[in-house]
Amino acid sequence: MNLRQIFASFLIFATTLPAALLLGGCTEPLVEAGSPLLTLDVRSEETYTVGEDVIQINLTGSDPSGLDLTFAVADMPERARFQTFSNAAVFTWDPIASDATGEGTRRLVFSATNSVGKVAERVVHVRILSGNGQPRFVSSQSELYDPRGGQPLRLEVRVRDDDSNQVSLSMPAASAPQGASFEQVEAFEGVFSWLPTPAQLQQRAHTVTFVAEDFVHEPVEFIVTIIVQRSGTSPTPPSEDRCEVEGPIVHTALSTRRGVGDYGIEADIAGGSTRFSEVVLYWTLDDPFSESADFESRPMTLEGKVARASIGNPLPAPGESAMISYTICAVEAEPASEDEAVVCAPPYTYWRFAAYSPDDAVCRDDGVDLSTASQAAPMVREDYSDHRLCRSADKHHRVEVGEGEVLEVVVAHSPGTDLELSFVEGSATFEREGCDGLAVAILDTPGTYVVRARGDEAAYHIGAYSLEQNICPDAAYEPNDAAAMATLLTESFVGLSELAICEADDVDIYAVELFGGDDLEVFASFVHAQGDIDLTLYAPEQSTLATLGEEGVAGAWSSDDDEAFSYTAEASGFYYLRVESVNGPNTYDLAVERICNDVDAFSGNHGLPEAAALVLDVSEANLQLCNDLEDWFSIEVEAGQSVLGQMVVNRGSAQDVLLDVFNEGGGRVAVGEAGTRSVDFDFVAAEAGTYFLAISAEAPVEYDLDMFAF
Repeated sequence: MNLRQIFASFLIFATTLPAALLLGGCTEPLVEAGSPLLTLDVRSEETYTVGEDVIQINLTGSDPSGLDLTFAVADMPERARFQTFSNAAVFTWDPIASDATGEGTRRLVFSATNSVGKVAERVVHVRILSGNGQPRFVSSQSELYDPRGGQPLRLEVRVRDDDSNQVSLSMPAASAPQGASFEQVEAFEGVFSWLPTPAQLQQRAHTVTFVAEDFVHEPVEFIVTIIVQRSGTSPTPPSEDRCEVEGPIVHTALSTRRGVGDYGIEADIAGGSTRFSEVVLYWTLDDPFSESADFESRPMTLEGKVARASIGNPLPAPGESAMISYTICAVEAEPASEDEAVVCAPPYTYWRFAAYSPDDAVCRDDGVDLSTASQAAPMVREDYSDHRLCRSADKHHRVEVGEGEVLEVVVAHSPGTDLELSFVEGSATFEREGCDGLAVAILDTPGTYVVRARGDEAAYHIGAYSLEQNICPDAAYEPNDAAAMATLLTESFVGLSELAICEADDVDIYAVELFGGDDLEVFASFVHAQGDIDLTLYAPEQSTLATLGEEGVAGAWSSDDDEAFSYTAEASGFYYLRVESVNGPNTYDLAVERICNDVDAFSGNHGLPEAAALVLDVSEANLQLCNDLEDWFSIEVEAGQSVLGQMVVNRGSAQDVLLDVFNEGGGRVAVGEAGTRSVDFDFVAAEAGTYFLAISAEAPVEYDLDMFAF
């Protein structure tokens, strides 16, 4: 649920003015001479709606004599929370239906008392309106998915309905990504699970629709956007042709924060709502480059070209602080391609800032003393380490460059942060031009190098990467050493040449989609004397085993030149082909052929004479269609009947499908309309008789077919 933060239209200060002037009609005197000063960020009267607004009131106080303050709220409502600090406090309350006040108000009295007993009070009259009684989703409207871990995305979908004992939750199959599942596990909660296929990972933005129904009001739909992060997201430098600073999202990063309110974020979005359908703010308190980082999100309001949202204040305890990393993503309304559907800023790093308790006034680093060159920490190779520093102490990092070795030192930081980088040992310089948030140095001379990082409240990642990894002949397909980053083979026949296993521990993994009953032919050509290349095939549920190199469902492991095998798929899904060399690097050519066999309950229905007879109001599942064949079906319809049909595409693309409905005379009576995952059609029978469905596709599809008569 989005917090509705109520900001002040005027501030109420403790003065000697009459209380009636201070509180808009309250007549009791609330301020005593010599009392502390107490300020609230809301007006004396506010209105909230159950199920839509969370009441949050921020208090700040001071004492003219510098005395300690104690904050309190009288008769605090049930389920309300009151957090206090030395000079501030936060009141939070999420009312339920029984808290509604109707046309009346509830009186909240806040106070600040100094150590000699002097008190300042402020009164807020809150009117709490009943909601509309409909279920209300309280889950995030957008999620980031990191494919590196190869784990399913799991979302807890929750609703709130104060006047119902249970709400029915569902996920229409045609509105969800292929392979997704949903189960209601509690009265107001369900679990969505989805492991994107290699093909789905090529698409940056996906949506799924959930429906909540209390059987009293109209069902409520809730659309969640899932954004796939780039495979291998890490603070490594982009290729030169993608090293761009300018983009449609312009934002000035937040600096250190020490207050009690949420952190407002504002960005200028070129094209605004004309170009983008939604803009989302994501943030995390974890290491943002970690595949296990837990991101929260809020949709940003888009007014013209200005997007606004806020990051929830974690309110760290005194002596503690959090480093908050955030990014802004905008979804194109009409993307030129699926890969260009989402743009995020900053493009290669994250904006980051430190959040402290309101009681803290000092800077806190990561607690690791690297203040001198002699204390320099060794740089992590082919990975990174995360650091945080204060102005009071520099940090140093050391790396050794061997003979013939070329290293790239990469430092990723928040764009615009106060961070100075220099080499205090070894001759090298950092280049920053063109890649805001990234600093890159090339080390190509043997020796010891020490980097000094200097700044105030600055967080950064640093790592050393070998440029030798990029000289592999098949670098265009790298990295593909894990199932989550497998090279996707989409054509029925694929032939690749000049591939290579470049290092002893390198592997290449490819993914190909098969339907149950399809045949797969694999051939790898190589010279055994230069390295023994082996092939292993893994079933869809064995993606983790493919990454680890365990036993699969088929393969070829001879001690001769070349390897080949055939396999018939037992189930539909993406299969993973692992190529490895057991005794050193080697080059190879690869040929992979998928033979679609159309093995389903109606095999052979590939023309009008062979049309399979279907019964209306019955669903048919797990049907297959090969791209060189057609599927034909017949139905008997009475005159005047309305027929409503839907073809749900479970594998393949609905955009590749053509669906026509003909009458007995060959006249076309309906044409299918392709959506994201379905092809819909409907018609009214002008006369009784047999009607025919003809379905074709440019690529193989697996589908369910539903037809209902009214």
